[in-house]
Amino acid sequence: MDSPPEVITKEEGLRLLKEGEIDAAIKVLEKVRQNVDDAQACSYLGAAYCQKGDRPRAIRAFEEALRIQETPKAYFNLAVMYESVSRMDEAVREYRMAAELDPEYAPAQQAIQRLQAQFAAAQPEHETGLAEEIAASGVIDPSIANPPEPELVDVQCPVCLGKGKQGGVFGVGAKDCENCKGAGSVKVPAP
Repeated sequence: MDSPPEVITKEEGLRLLKEGEIDAAIKVLEKVRQNVDDAQACSYLGAAYCQKGDRPRAIRAFEEALRIQETPKAYFNLAVMYESVSRMDEAVREYRMAAELDPEYAPAQQAIQRLQAQFAAAQPEHETGLAEEIAASGVIDPSIANPPEPELVDVQCPVCLGKGKQGGVFGVGAKDCENCKGAGSVKVPAP
């Protein structure tokens, strides 16, 4: 008895992927990719590699999908992968491209806002922030580009342990703590 013919379609790859047969899905989708330029097949392949934990190959598959066809989803998928490997500049660029192609594409808008808020929280002294840059780009509504400032609370300085002084021997020669400027506490965002 002959074995059934091997099915090599992107639909078969997607079916295998949904059933959790990641390696089999990759095998099928790689063959599809070799035979035809199909953005959707490349996206499925990227998702399979992502589920397998192979981020470099997932990125290459999503880049290939984007090369074949520029869609908001293709830019978004690539941005997610860039973000997962801490390639933040590239992630922001791809999220912005997704939002420029379709200003109504909510996942890209939400990702831009999330990254902008994270950046603002990490860089409070940054004068020309990502928030202003995004608002100026017109990609998102300026009224929501700048989230409210986080509430700050005082906590014990982790450097001087609340003493306000550091250095010296038995209190002789101690100087004001550089971290808290001698106050013994610092302001941090409220939990």
